[in-house]
Amino acid sequence: MLGFAGILTAILLPAYLLGACVLVASCGVPFWKYVTWRNAQIDDQSQRLGWQHLFLATDIPFRELPDTTLELPLSLGPGASSGTISLVGKTFSDRVANAGAQDEAGNSSGFQLALALIGHAISMRATDLHIGAKDDRVVLRLRVDGDIVSLDPLPLANGLAVINVFKVLSDLSIADKRRSQDGSFRADVEGRRLCFRVSSQGTHAGEKLSIRILDPAKNFSTFSALGISDQMEKQLQAILSRRSGLVLFAGATGAGKSTTAYAGLRYLDSGDRNIVTIEDPIEYTIPSIDQIEVKTRAGQTFQSGLRSLLRQDADVLLIGEIRDEETAKIACQAATTGQLVISTIHATDSLSAVIRMTDLGVDQIHLAAALRGVVSQLLVRRLCIECRIAYAPDADELRQLGLADFRGQLYQSPDPSTNACLSCHGRGFVGRTGIFELLDISHAIRELVRDNVGTAAILSAARDSGMTTLWESGVHLVREGIISKQEFDRAVDES
Repeated sequence: MLGFAGILTAILLPAYLLGACVLVASCGVPFWKYVTWRNAQIDDQSQRLGWQHLFLATDIPFRELPDTTLELPLSLGPGASSGTISLVGKTFSDRVANAGAQDEAGNSSGFQLALALIGHAISMRATDLHIGAKDDRVVLRLRVDGDIVSLDPLPLANGLAVINVFKVLSDLSIADKRRSQDGSFRADVEGRRLCFRVSSQGTHAGEKLSIRILDPAKNFSTFSALGISDQMEKQLQAILSRRSGLVLFAGATGAGKSTTAYAGLRYLDSGDRNIVTIEDPIEYTIPSIDQIEVKTRAGQTFQSGLRSLLRQDADVLLIGEIRDEETAKIACQAATTGQLVISTIHATDSLSAVIRMTDLGVDQIHLAAALRGVVSQLLVRRLCIECRIAYAPDADELRQLGLADFRGQLYQSPDPSTNACLSCHGRGFVGRTGIFELLDISHAIRELVRDNVGTAAILSAARDSGMTTLWESGVHLVREGIISKQEFDRAVDES
């Protein structure tokens, strides 16, 4: 009977169809058993299946091909939201090269982890990502609101794979692990175009990678968004509206002076002026402005580029930073021959910026003729309004702030070891703001600069004309609960 059934089956059922049924059963039954077991181990929201789960159920080493747009968590903590990161180039030709670099990077085991690190850094509002190889691990650190935040280290093999991914994306040599290299790549993150400036350097312990995360939307902020008061903004706009002269933005390293200078360019970028910049390097691309990057590898120097720039018929000239005598003198020359010159300078306050220019070799007569205004600034962390703690200041604190008659409350950040605030990730701070001082070079102050009478006389004249000092601006922020007294003291001590 069974033999007859077999013969009948062979006649009525083609061999290929029978083989297909056996194949489906042999694959489907184990996979169904795996799915049943898997879904019993996880929550309902995580039970969505993808091709990667089929790969896990087999012994075959399948590998997904990299896509140009990848989904990844923008936060590695609980309640993470998903976002899209798409790598792009600066120009069309860059996009083609970048696509090739991404294909190469996508073949690395560290590709997804590298993108997850970028996503986590963005969710933490980090400005820098540091990746450093040690003896048996790779250390990860973020710079958030000016502070270093350490992440859990990676195993050495995984960390080195991540470093190679970023080097490939930035068109750096992965074979050269000792020589200093610089590169960059760009990415669209949920509609935002971000720039990533990558620097690699060999150390005694191994290779170190530093990635600066640049958000052009933040750097093109208005003056008010940076923390400049309405009155000071009107004064600064009046200074920038002049057709010639030198406007300096002063501060310590990392004080945000370049950001404020970019805000000045945004105010001036109305289409009726020829605006040209010379930078080393270009941090943010502004489509409507001609930007020149100094190419030291090609033999170009900042000074030669600046001299060439004077022949470009610019109405407004942005010089990335004044750091030597020749640059300072060229800036003053341009400012007194019909151009508005904007630049940054390393100085602790506006009066120190004036002294710094003379120390660089500019004589007082030329400086007085060129200078129109100096903005100096400090960068401080804003208190998280969700977890800040109010307290009654003692008499000594009020005396230090010059608020002897103050009867209100001040605010401070909670202890980070016990702070579970989700808004600030337990840090007590959300973002940063500036403390600003504006020295408007009036006719009286110009004469004092020309006569080299000293900073005390200039400060007195500026105060008589209504200048608000850095100290007074900082005390106002403390009084309003925007920053803590401890943060203000720290910023002053470090400036």
